[in-house]
Order: sequence, then structure tokens, then C-alpha cells
Amino acid sequence: MTQANHRSRNTPSEADPGYGDQLAQNLRLINPDGSYNIEVVGLQNSSFYSVLVGMPWWQFVMTIFILFLLVNTGFACIYYLIGGSSFVGLHSEEGWSAFVELIYFSIQTSTTVGYGHIAPDSHLASIVSSLDAFVGLLIFALYSGLFFARFSMPKVHLRFSKAAVVTDYLQGMRAFKFRIVNGGHNELMNISASVIATWIDESRGQAERKYEVLSLERDSITMFPMNWTIVHPITEDSPFADLDDITAARRKALEIMVHISAYNDMYQNQVHINHSYSCDEIHYDRDFAMMYAQEDDHIRLDLSRLDHLVDTSAGD
Repeated sequence: MTQANHRSRNTPSEADPGYGDQLAQNLRLINPDGSYNIEVVGLQNSSFYSVLVGMPWWQFVMTIFILFLLVNTGFACIYYLIGGSSFVGLHSEEGWSAFVELIYFSIQTSTTVGYGHIAPDSHLASIVSSLDAFVGLLIFALYSGLFFARFSMPKVHLRFSKAAVVTDYLQGMRAFKFRIVNGGHNELMNISASVIATWIDESRGQAERKYEVLSLERDSITMFPMNWTIVHPITEDSPFADLDDITAARRKALEIMVHISAYNDMYQNQVHINHSYSCDEIHYDRDFAMMYAQEDDHIRLDLSRLDHLVDTSAGD
């Protein structure tokens, strides 16, 4: 246990992670995926680059594909306005068939494929096709940069247990626990954990949001080869001291906010992960089952057992 077991409660200014004490509604502050439960309106100067880098992969691929088609369709419209007589190799100089052929010509020009079936046959058509090729080079340079930016973004597959538990601990004490495990192939090291409890306090006659940094049995580890069960011993100063069951936790809209920092050895940078547990995700008189077992000459860690719980109430 740490020396912080019997320290006094933190003042709001010390424990408040940035939400303030005016959010008295019974709502979740951090979503299960680690994002803030906040809808930002009126956001200005949002970078198109940051939007493209941050969107899901399927949206990114669809977006660049649509942009690719729009650019080439736009050049095909210009070619069509110039006239089919300014090109050689077209099967027809007017109509939908000619327009489709000019779309193919624009794609071949912008990608520098140049099959040679269609070619410009006037100065104006040659100028526009040269611009088409130049724009194509710029676009593919942009696409290459975006793909590199997305692939080089730090990816941390840190997995949290779906539930946290309150169970028996040392010397007749009880403790709040949850656990994490590295679900990826990259190595994480120098990991630190910060855990903050927030709840609604109505002791002064009006609802007020309170925060407290929870003291941990251990708040950092150097290496992370196995799972890590993060433990908050429940002392008389803990916000869990007067929350004997899930009903009391629900009454105060208890939420546990978690912030994990770690050094990602693969990407050579510091990463940060948020998570939270609502009161309905805290199980009383349960404990975590073992995730690992010793075999012959090694230890076997079973990630599928991350959320396995055992009933501890029968042993009381």
C-alpha cells in the first residue's frame, strides 16, 4: 500500500481533471471508448488534414476515392467543352460515350498511365491535359502523405476489463480494482495510472459534482509483460467508504475516470489512454480470475480471461 492511504481528501481544485463542479447532472463524463462525452458546437478552423487523418479507415478510403472521381470528372467536363475534335482516338466526339471516354483519359493522364489510345490534338487540349497531369501528381503526393501519417500514428491496443470490482483485500480491508493488459504486439513500458472518482454530492442541499484522486496500491510499473490489476485500498478517507453496494453508488452517480500513460517502444513516443467505469460497471463482491498460468518453461497469458470474474461473497 502507498503512504497516501490516510491522507486527507483532495480539494476540488486539486482533483478536478478539467470538468468543473457545475456538471451536477447524472451523466457520464468519459465514454467507454475513452472519448469525452462532450459535443462541441461552433468549432472553427478545423483542419481538413486533421479530419482526414482522424476519421475511420473506411471513411478515409471512401473520401479519397470520391475526391479522385470528382477531380477526374471535372477535367473530363473541361475536355468535353473543348470539343471531341481536339482529341484523337475517341470513338465518338459527342454524347455520353465521348464523355465517359474523356473520364478514362483524365484518369490515365492524372495517374501518368498513358495507354495512348486517346491523345490531345490541339494546343488548348494539350495545356489542359498537362494541368491534369500536374494536379494528379499533387494529389497522389497528398494521398501518400496522408497514408504515411495514418500508418505512423501511435497505435496502442491497451485493453481494460469491462467491469471493475469491489472485493475483500488485506487485513479485513476492501478494495476497488480493475485491470488492464497489452493486447498488441508492441511493447509498453514505464506505465503510470491516475484514477479519479467523481460523484454527485447533495449534502449542502443542492447537487454538486465532487472529485477525488484515488490513492493506489501501486501507481506505476516499469515493464508490462503481463496484466496489471490496479488496486485502490478502501480506507475511511476513500469515497468508497460509505458506498457499501451498487445502490449507494447509483444514488451518487459514481464514475471512476482512468488515465494511463505509457512509453510505446515501437513508435518511440509517449501515449495516453483514457477510460472510465460507471456505477453500473462496478461489481461488488466479485474478484478477477487469474489470467496466467505457469507451463513447463514459460508463462502462458490468456487474454480471453481479462473479464472473467469469480464470486467472493460465498467465502464471507
